[in-house]
Amino acid sequence: MGSIIEDSININDELSDLKRKCEVLNTLGLILKELGNKKEAKGKLEESVRLCDEIGNKGQKAMSLNTLGLILKELGNKKEAKGKLEESVRLCDETGNKGQKAMSLNTLGLILKELGNKKEAIKKFEESVRLCDETGDKGSKAMCLNTLGGLLIYMPEPDYSKAKEICKEALSLAMDNRTKDTALNYLVKIYEIGFNDYVTAYKYCEKRRTVASKEYKTKISEDCKRLKVLIEKEKQ
Repeated sequence: MGSIIEDSININDELSDLKRKCEVLNTLGLILKELGNKKEAKGKLEESVRLCDEIGNKGQKAMSLNTLGLILKELGNKKEAKGKLEESVRLCDETGNKGQKAMSLNTLGLILKELGNKKEAIKKFEESVRLCDETGDKGSKAMCLNTLGGLLIYMPEPDYSKAKEICKEALSLAMDNRTKDTALNYLVKIYEIGFNDYVTAYKYCEKRRTVASKEYKTKISEDCKRLKVLIEKEKQ
């Protein structure tokens, strides 16, 4: 991965096409974020946004602002992140990019949730799901449904029934294992905590074993064992 970053930096330095350079900087920022180098990632995204302003590329700027907002959120700068996402949504409206708007609204909802404004976050998540329906993007819809379903579980008055249907739909639409694992994780919690249905929770827990990344396997195995104990206790 290190060589990829080094190659990207070299390409970035050589690019005379500023539009392409904006895109490369955004991608490089995402890679650095995944590697845990968030401060450097922030710098790349800020440069991407600056270049987008320079050439008037509103579409790429909206995307880079979304990524920058995610990084700022993870760095703890939530209010600044909120401003970046609101600008990203506004730019999406100006350019008519519904797909990016759905993603930016989803990120904005996550930030609002962390700022304690959960009801407003739900509205953003619901709008992002609606936009995914309009664009026909099933993969993104699954991700947005997960964020909505997950928040409904942790509201002061959880709506487990609604969250269950939302997460089941997310699972049916999910195209990658990470999204499937998120939906399954929420479904385990919903059936165990919301309905005291340990049998169904255990079934979803077992399904998680097949899709979860290696780092979560031990925790999932422990959860499955715990649920099995609860099932046996119910039989007594």
